[in-house]
Parts: sequence; C-alpha cells; structure tokens
Amino acid sequence: MKSEAIGSRVSSKHFTFSPATNSFVGEIAEISHEGVDPLDQLYHDDGAKGFVMVSTRTGHEAEFYLTDTVREDDGDLRAWLFRPTMHTTNQFPALRGVQITIVNT
Repeated sequence: MKSEAIGSRVSSKHFTFSPATNSFVGEIAEISHEGVDPLDQLYHDDGAKGFVMVSTRTGHEAEFYLTDTVREDDGDLRAWLFRPTMHTTNQFPALRGVQITIVNT
C-alpha cells in the first residue's frame, strides 16, 4: 500500500527490529547518506515531522511521526523517537505499539 504522505521514503533496510522491545533502531548517518531526511514535513496540511518507512519485503509504506527527542545531560542530541500514525496502525494493526529510534551518530 502506498502512503499519501509527502515525507521522505526510508527503506526498512536501514533499521534493525528487536522483538523483545517491539522497536526498530537505525542510525541517522546511514539514513542521511541515502539523501533522505526522516525529519521532513510528513503531510501537506500540518506541521508533523516524520517519514514513511518502505518495507523491502512487501513494498508497503508505513507513516511514522516524531514524538520525542533524547538528549544527553550536556544537551547534545542523542536520538529521535517515532511512532506510527493512526492511519498506519489502522492499515497495519501489527505496528500498534511499535517505536522507531533513530540514533544520532
């Protein structure tokens, strides 16, 4: 299924899934190297930031929005946290409760 979001398309190959934590983890350096920005505007009509993950296995597109940032004690940015949109969880119920962490490398 193709997403109508305008956010960058990021291949699922950039992420590792952990069933124990129900989360994906990726590195910003690897994702940015592909020329995409996971912090782009996600939709035309609102200011949400995020990206569309494209499954390398199925080609399905799932929208994820930025929910939080993690900073070190000195203020340095450590990671960005994303959750699936309601539209995505309606299409792909298995993604309910999934989190994506993109580490600032």
